[in-house]
Amino acid sequence: MNNDLFVKPPDQPDESWETTVREIARDFAYPPTPDIVQQTSQQLVRSRRTVPGALKWAVAIVLALIIVVISVPEARAFVTEIIRIGAIQIFVGQPTPTSIPTALPAATRTATDVQPTSINISSVFEMPNETTFEDAVQRLKSPIQLPTYPDNIGQPDHVYVQDFGQGVLVTLVWLVPGEPDRVWLSLDILNDRFVANKFIDNDGQYHNVQVNNTPAQWITGLHEIGFFGNRTQIFRKVNGTVLIWLVGQDGKLTYRLEGTSSEEEAIRIAESLQDSGTP
Repeated sequence: MNNDLFVKPPDQPDESWETTVREIARDFAYPPTPDIVQQTSQQLVRSRRTVPGALKWAVAIVLALIIVVISVPEARAFVTEIIRIGAIQIFVGQPTPTSIPTALPAATRTATDVQPTSINISSVFEMPNETTFEDAVQRLKSPIQLPTYPDNIGQPDHVYVQDFGQGVLVTLVWLVPGEPDRVWLSLDILNDRFVANKFIDNDGQYHNVQVNNTPAQWITGLHEIGFFGNRTQIFRKVNGTVLIWLVGQDGKLTYRLEGTSSEEEAIRIAESLQDSGTP
């Protein structure tokens, strides 16, 4: 897995980047590629070479999104930084009325492409495919670590799984005690074959933190997250606190905790995780 967390667009044109991306995009009908830093080129090449063929469509979405973001003038003005934490890439930009597109423009698709199913939700309650915790463990094919802090947190009240073959997203939801319509905490777990993007403004609402001495990101305020897999896209507006970090010695699982009252509380919950099931 690539451990490079920070990638910034170049200040000057870079012809080698343009040539490399054109070679990567040969199998896909992308618009002409713009200039971008050589490090991003290497990251994209490595990603394409190591991802199995079944995930080529998901990789195409990420490549196309990055290219579209940088090639569209309004979006290019928006993006100032790309942060990578495991399976989640965070696009950071200057506050502007023009936001990054949440669906690929027609120019990025060929006549033979099948339009992916796009699902827009406003709450984790609207996530599709509710199931049991035991089923989620089996489909993730990995133990799921659950928080042991606070002491009364217990098992999640709702469990959702998005299974796209090799890419799996598990969403766990805890409710406010005595209020079945209010979410207390939600925890997304993504394996390393899944793709997710966040879009946030560069207004000081994010910064680096650590969870168990590993890099993590703390994000607050209104932003958007998109989950991409197979031929389904799920987008959700988020207005709250989010902690993103890697779990396990190999870092193959990305955890995303949403809804805590403070950064300190989120880190304490994250560091309390213990294995609660085996595949």
